[in-house]
Amino acid sequence: MDIQRLFKRELPQYQHHILIVNPARRAAEFKSKKKVCSIGLFKNTEREDYMYFGLPDILTFPLRLYMRRETFEKLGRPNLVSLRSLLENKHGVLAITKERSYGRPLNNILKRFEGADNIRLRSTSDQQSGAFAMLAAVRIDFIIEYPESVNTTEFMHNIVPVPLEEIPIMSFGHVACAKTVWGRKPSRR
Repeated sequence: MDIQRLFKRELPQYQHHILIVNPARRAAEFKSKKKVCSIGLFKNTEREDYMYFGLPDILTFPLRLYMRRETFEKLGRPNLVSLRSLLENKHGVLAITKERSYGRPLNNILKRFEGADNIRLRSTSDQQSGAFAMLAAVRIDFIIEYPESVNTTEFMHNIVPVPLEEIPIMSFGHVACAKTVWGRKPSRR
């Protein structure tokens, strides 16, 4: 919300409409070349086909793999987990959100396992709490999420975060606009 207020204040020449949408709808808005921008998006080759990216606007702690405590114990209480190895060895079911970018290294792994029976695609707008409810109900075994976006009540349900081996220590998100003349136009003061 602070970033949104900053943009409104610093870019008064634009009309701002803040929408909360799921990743699939957001991607559709960009692909249909609407006058849309978003903050905190990760660059990847596919997105660069329909988005212009500005400078980094957010520095985040890396994604973590969340699992139930009993799964954590079963895996030997790891300090670090390889997503590739986890999926190859079918240690459980991973839930991911359709059209969401998890960053290039994880996207490449997920693409390799696309259609695998140990991956569940979710397209809900309530991606986080719904996924954690599925995790607690033992309908899935793993979720990939950012630490700052996880509600602390999740930890009351014996959910454990583990760093992923394939990703860097920190991640950078960018402001992105639809790949149109409008989206490319620099601000004028």
